[in-house]
Amino acid sequence: MIKHFNFRILNLPRSAKHAILVLADLLALPLLLLAAYTLRFSTFPKPPYDYRELLLSSLIPVVALYFVGFYRTVIRYSDNRMVRDACIGMFIAVSFLYMQAYLNTFHDTPRSIFIIYGGLGVIYLIGSRLLAAGFLNWSAGLGQEQEPLVIFGAGSAGMQSYLTLQSSPGYQPVAFIDDSASLQGQLVHGLPVYSRKQFSGWLNKHPKVKTVLLAMPSISEDQRREVLEFIQPFGLAIKTLPNLSDLLSGKSKLSDIRDIQVTDLLGRGAVSPQTTLMAGAVTGKTVLVTGAGGSIGAELCRQILRLNPARVIVLDNSEYALYRIDLELRRINENAGTEIIPVLASVLDGASVARIFSHYSPHTVFHAAAYKHVPLVEANISAGVRNNTLGTWLVAEQAVQAKVERFILVSTDKAVRPTNIMGASKRMAELVLQALSQQESDTIFSMVRFGNVLDSSGSVVPQFRRQIVSGGPVTVTHPEITRYFMTIPEAATLVMQAGSMASGGEVYLLDMGEPIKIDQLARTMIQLMGRTVRDVDGNGDIAIEYVGLRPGEKLYEELLIDGAADATAHPKIFTARESMLDWKVIELELQNLSKACNELDVVTIREVLKRCVAGYDPEVRQVDPFS
Repeated sequence: MIKHFNFRILNLPRSAKHAILVLADLLALPLLLLAAYTLRFSTFPKPPYDYRELLLSSLIPVVALYFVGFYRTVIRYSDNRMVRDACIGMFIAVSFLYMQAYLNTFHDTPRSIFIIYGGLGVIYLIGSRLLAAGFLNWSAGLGQEQEPLVIFGAGSAGMQSYLTLQSSPGYQPVAFIDDSASLQGQLVHGLPVYSRKQFSGWLNKHPKVKTVLLAMPSISEDQRREVLEFIQPFGLAIKTLPNLSDLLSGKSKLSDIRDIQVTDLLGRGAVSPQTTLMAGAVTGKTVLVTGAGGSIGAELCRQILRLNPARVIVLDNSEYALYRIDLELRRINENAGTEIIPVLASVLDGASVARIFSHYSPHTVFHAAAYKHVPLVEANISAGVRNNTLGTWLVAEQAVQAKVERFILVSTDKAVRPTNIMGASKRMAELVLQALSQQESDTIFSMVRFGNVLDSSGSVVPQFRRQIVSGGPVTVTHPEITRYFMTIPEAATLVMQAGSMASGGEVYLLDMGEPIKIDQLARTMIQLMGRTVRDVDGNGDIAIEYVGLRPGEKLYEELLIDGAADATAHPKIFTARESMLDWKVIELELQNLSKACNELDVVTIREVLKRCVAGYDPEVRQVDPFS
């Protein structure tokens, strides 16, 4: 019944809630004046009363409180502003009543009555709101189990998080952790504040605590990682607030509490984009994105739309992926004037590709269409090379004929001294564009090479997450395997910025910091999700199993072939100085590849790739079903 009453109150229109509060104050404030008389004379005043005085003691404070904004405060989120507004409103009311008494409007009224009345008014206004907030928050949690939670950070964000959690069912804050010596040992909102050293002992006495909220949105990436490394050994699930930039931009609110993400543990801070570089190849232009339904292609489309292109052509050979990104882009573009054109086709569909270039005349092409899953491409060599290399050749040739201004290939670090068909086919695609850039044409070709993209389709992060949720085991290929990582938005901004900087034939790469051990990534994810890693004795929640390197997979990835790179206009983006092949050589080998792919001749495909791709060292074992 109480919960039903709470629901009815919370779902009243805002005007109705205001009316209830105003009516309650109009009735209570005159009673406070009588209480002030009682305190002043130690006896309750007997009638007849000066009803003008009672009326003004009711109306004047309500009017003053309205104008200072007291009634705009949401009761459940009461804060210091409410206290300030209550004090200001009652001060104005008392000053008015005192002036009326001074002018003898009220006969025989001691001036001290109004001082007492003002104090009682402030106590009533603040106390009634706090009681109401406490009742609403308590009743909202009736029938729901409240999980105890510790807040790391007792500053303003921590206190606001406490208020937010108090008014939301699900979590019950029970303590704070803070590095400030002035707060340690004190009470904040009635909860104790502990140091890091004290926390370990306290946690042993409170085994029901399974979650900690990181409430420090303004700290640096390095500080955040240091705090996370402190929390991880306790086996607690970690929640966090949005970062400061998202809060300031309005993208997020303090109430947007989320799970900690692996992106919070990258070996470096996120690389900031330079908007002027991004806009160069996009704003006011017709842009074609191939592979637009994939992780990188979709993020490219989102960021391109924000830069006001005239038209965006989204091409993908997956109907569902194209439907999904088209729907999302139209929602983003609802109040903008960009034309969005979805094209369901493969980059190997010569007629469709030719029609796109002849009909829409794109200025910029972002070529993200590719088969990228190493084991699958290794098991389907002809299809992988046809899509990744010959598809790039076909689209690039059409771009030259249509006099496209810029053509940017999304490449991979696996193209460097590859041990698999996927990497070799992508390096071959790079060689095609490098050779074309030496030809006389109006098109500027460039390539962007980066490492693994966190949370992209097929990456280890969503796979590990699924395995952890299902109880494990988490499968890691090798305890020493490492990879470079970046976020999906970083990858997209890198592609766009590099494409605008290119003058022809450059291979761009990002300063990606230090590579991350996949084994450590798996252990970190297990801990971030509130589980423990099972040890050799069988103690712990989630086991880690080493399953061996997959066909074509190597322990370490690289970003440079020849080991040399030059700086660019962006401090974190570099160009690789690498050898290339003459167009006549590449053209002949592409014809050989095309013939071999049509005949499913994987032996010839490997021979062509070995001749062209420096460092390509395929495994002897062939797993292509047609080999």
